[in-house]
Amino acid sequence: MLALLSHPVRIGLIAAAQALLLIGLFFTACPWPVLLAVALVGLVTLLLVALPHRERPTLSAGRDDAELVALLAGTRELLRQLQAELGQQFGGARQENAQVQQILADAIDKLIGSFTALEQHSARQKELAGRICGEQTGAGSQAQGFARLLTTIESSLTKLFDATRRSSDNARQLSRAMIQTQQQFQQVLSMLGDVRKIADQTNLLAVNASVEAARAGAAGRGFAVVAEEVRNLSIRSNRFSQQIDDSVQGIAAALSGVESAIHQLADDSERLVQEEQQHIASMMEQAQTFHAEVKQAAGEIATISQQVSGQVGVAITSMQFQDMATQVIQSVTRRLDAMDQLLNELAAIDGGEAPATSVELDTYHAHLALLRQMLQAATDTIARNHHNPVSQKSMDEGDIELF
Repeated sequence: MLALLSHPVRIGLIAAAQALLLIGLFFTACPWPVLLAVALVGLVTLLLVALPHRERPTLSAGRDDAELVALLAGTRELLRQLQAELGQQFGGARQENAQVQQILADAIDKLIGSFTALEQHSARQKELAGRICGEQTGAGSQAQGFARLLTTIESSLTKLFDATRRSSDNARQLSRAMIQTQQQFQQVLSMLGDVRKIADQTNLLAVNASVEAARAGAAGRGFAVVAEEVRNLSIRSNRFSQQIDDSVQGIAAALSGVESAIHQLADDSERLVQEEQQHIASMMEQAQTFHAEVKQAAGEIATISQQVSGQVGVAITSMQFQDMATQVIQSVTRRLDAMDQLLNELAAIDGGEAPATSVELDTYHAHLALLRQMLQAATDTIARNHHNPVSQKSMDEGDIELF
């Protein structure tokens, strides 16, 4: 059906179809290499279709040449518009690539700083956990381990309980001594009773002697004086014995109170020692359990800190994706530059007026040869840029080097 149409009409239909194809691909967000390839193929097709027609001039050559010139002019205009649009898109892509590189560089710097601080905090946490466990034995560790502290406290409490128990035993011994002293005071009181009896008997004898001296008359007067003095001494001795008895009774009562207080103190001390010893034993058991739990938790914290430190190291080494991403972006930029240069060179080709002579026809053949050379050069450039400088698909591949 296409063969029945005139040659300029066929060229026009082909150009229109290619233009519609380019517009459709452009608005469907087709990749730029595909758009460029379609544009190149379309331009080559137009030239290949148009040039054979120039070699067979007919009577209607003037009219066909005018139509061909108009068609070529429209094609060049379409190519210039495509160049302008693609050039703008290439510039935007370069700008966005530069923006991505800047964002990556800034983010990576901040992430490296954050991970470095996290690793330092993790190391400090591990050190503190080691101190809690009592594992730090170097010169920098000056505090005793918690276990040794508990042992020291338990030893001190045991000594205190022993001292309290000895005090209780001493108090009981003192109470027994007080009881013995009280018994001795009772013996003293009993002896004072005997002294009072002797004084009473002496007083009675003195009275009898006075009676007998009175009966003797003048001969017994001196004896009466002696009997009176003995009687006075007996009364004074009885009074003094009473005072001693009262004093001894007071001392005995005081000793009895002291003995009761000492006995009560000994009982209280003994009961307190027993109760507190059980309570302290329970507390020490709880403290030992708590210490074991703290030590286990501190060990887990140290392990987690070590794991976090290792993960931070992996994260920091994984930051090398910035270099790989930068290389990929630079490769994309080189491809965009190559396509932009090729598009500019294609747009610079001027078809001129329709060829009227063989010389002008040779010029068109030269343009076609130049177009083929540019197409081959573009193919070589794209092939060179097609190599991806980064072959890794993930950070688990390849060798990782530290920054």
